[in-house]
Amino acid sequence: MTDPVLKGLFRTALSDDPVPEVSADEIIARGRARRRRNRRGWTAAGGALAVAATAAAVLVASYLPGPVDGQVARPPADPRPDASVDPSVNADPLRAELWEAVAGALPEEADDIAVTAHPGELGLQLNLTVFGQLVVMEVFLQEARPDLEPLDCDQLRSVPSVEEGSCEDGRDSEDRWRVSFDGLHQFTLLEGGSAASGVTWDVMPAPDTITEPAVAESAGDPTEPAFTSEQADAVADAAWSVGAQHPSEELIRGVDLEATAANWSVARATLEADIGRGPLTYVGPGGTEPAVEITDPEHQVGTVSATYRAEDGTEVELVIRQVPRFYDEICYEEIAVCDRLTNLSYATGDPVIDESRTGRLAVGQRSAAWLYVTAPDVLAIELWSAVSNAEVWIGE
Repeated sequence: MTDPVLKGLFRTALSDDPVPEVSADEIIARGRARRRRNRRGWTAAGGALAVAATAAAVLVASYLPGPVDGQVARPPADPRPDASVDPSVNADPLRAELWEAVAGALPEEADDIAVTAHPGELGLQLNLTVFGQLVVMEVFLQEARPDLEPLDCDQLRSVPSVEEGSCEDGRDSEDRWRVSFDGLHQFTLLEGGSAASGVTWDVMPAPDTITEPAVAESAGDPTEPAFTSEQADAVADAAWSVGAQHPSEELIRGVDLEATAANWSVARATLEADIGRGPLTYVGPGGTEPAVEITDPEHQVGTVSATYRAEDGTEVELVIRQVPRFYDEICYEEIAVCDRLTNLSYATGDPVIDESRTGRLAVGQRSAAWLYVTAPDVLAIELWSAVSNAEVWIGE
């Protein structure tokens, strides 16, 4: 998605203009965004968009440059002529290659396929209908990190919200580390050689069976599962096979934290405009605005953060955080919550602040933005309600 398009989305989101007509694919995508917010424990949808608007302003030009940047993408291979493929998918030759491989691994029965991609990542987001059910899927691809401890079932079982369900881990026939979890949350991970891939998926009734009772009654219970862990293995294997054909340095994507810090004045201006309490004064952390802590420059792992105070005492904190791998957890100590992948969120204790004044969302497959506003109730209500009806998800 281009800079002008993003700005246009946020301009519409923050105005009182009527919402334009949208296609069925967009409606499905919006439903997925709402579902994610609910899954991940969001209590302030407006806070999410406040994060989105600010993150978009500072991050649009701040993604790590891949080695293919500047090249002309090859013509789409059109592996599934029946699919609705967003232009962002084929804007990157490597991502187009990924879609071609994933398309060949999807169930033959799949139809109504819609595919989108995040501009700063290699992964894909898919909606498809199988046996009358909607499958919402995300495919991940990045460089392997053999220098880090692999995720295993013991770590997953230590999380209260994933205690129940079947989990498998170990080396597969190609000596790749594989983790597969099938329960309330479903995902498969593969890592070996130069690449790591993953698939998360959720199955739900198709939209027409929700809105039209007669359709739901005629559909009945599906006789076949819409998507299985074996099919997820096939998709993850297809994605991994693409990555394995490239050196690991070509698979490093994400947010360029250093560029984000360099563009931070845009984030500050966006916060001032959104909050509407006059100039914001930087109060920390540290003496340099913003505070930058990068622990791994090659992979841009770390945080960029700033806290501001308005003249009336209102404080605003904005943090952009990036972790090493798409399946690493991102934790928020203030609200005692951790997120992992796109469909797993769990509490870690008792929150120390009011979560209704916060917003958090993915800005990439291994990065997230966090916003916290300490304001009088009326300001919080006004700020959140001003943007709560917008359907923008920067991580897509």
